[in-house]
Amino acid sequence: MIIERYLLKEILFTLLAVVTVLVLIYMSSRFMQFLAAAAAGNLPSDTVALLLALKLLASLPQFLPLSLYLAVLLALGRMYKDNEMAALMACGVGTINVLKGVLLFALLFSAITFLVTFYVAPWAEAKSEQVVNEVESSSDFSGIAPGRFKEADDGKWTLYVESYSEQGEMRNLFAQGTYQGRQAVLVSASAFRSVDAVSGDHFLVAEQGYRYEGEPGALDFKITQFDRHGVLIRQKMVMDAGPRGLGWPSSVLWQGQEIAQIVELQRRLSVPLSVLLLAALAVPLSRTSPRQGKYSKLFSAILIYVIYSNASSVALSWLEQEKISPLVGVWWVHGLFTLALLLYLMSQYRLSWLLQRLTGRAPQVKRT
Repeated sequence: MIIERYLLKEILFTLLAVVTVLVLIYMSSRFMQFLAAAAAGNLPSDTVALLLALKLLASLPQFLPLSLYLAVLLALGRMYKDNEMAALMACGVGTINVLKGVLLFALLFSAITFLVTFYVAPWAEAKSEQVVNEVESSSDFSGIAPGRFKEADDGKWTLYVESYSEQGEMRNLFAQGTYQGRQAVLVSASAFRSVDAVSGDHFLVAEQGYRYEGEPGALDFKITQFDRHGVLIRQKMVMDAGPRGLGWPSSVLWQGQEIAQIVELQRRLSVPLSVLLLAALAVPLSRTSPRQGKYSKLFSAILIYVIYSNASSVALSWLEQEKISPLVGVWWVHGLFTLALLLYLMSQYRLSWLLQRLTGRAPQVKRT
């Protein structure tokens, strides 16, 4: 029991370190994307942290299996390098005992991964889609940065604001677009956004300015001076019926008949299953001599993971294109991987000895 707790502690500490590194890598990449979008005026700065957190939760199923895989590989690899595994074997604790302990921990971790994949990640993805839709529909010019041009209404209008007042009103607005079928240029001393309470349409309300209408090269220009002038920027958007893809609720997928729903369900089921398979593979793969070092098998381990992950993606793509039956789906990839894992274990240990130790029927080593 003491030895098992020690093994689990080593794996757990390494797992936390690996997860931390992967999370930092992901967050730094995403943060730069969101920061660039906010700097360009395409994303309000106050939503960056919220979207970053939601996208992190939605992406957890992508690297949880890899995290445990690398954690087991590195933790046991260090123990082989420091001759701790040799000492354990001398005390009667063999590799199969280690495999059983790792699989028990992987089973618990797989259950947690199942909950994250089927409930936490879909909720976070749906919530992030909702935030993005609200940002896009709230206003095309809510995130415009001073001194920058920004397109609005799918490129029909180009806006420029020199600065903002303390109350958030635009100062020295320039707008160019189409007004009643003609090219128009709008300049005003100030402007603000307004939403019609009944229709939900979005208007740009300019104050103290001029509107120039006409076609370039023509002489029939119309100049209008105004105290207050409203321009329709965006009509109320008809929102989607609900989240799709990664944001689908799991309750919908269990009853789903669409091919896209079947693909997403099999993708989610594959995540906790891959946790168990990769953890089992990491145990024999971590066997090294003290001279090799704990990182000697890292390249081959990552290569195996890439092949396994890409094969699963290809299988899901074939299923989405209806090239294979849903009964076959992605399961043939997991089946081949399981078969290869069993053959690898058989090459490392005798099959009869392996089965006896896994079922607990092998004779125990007597201590004197």
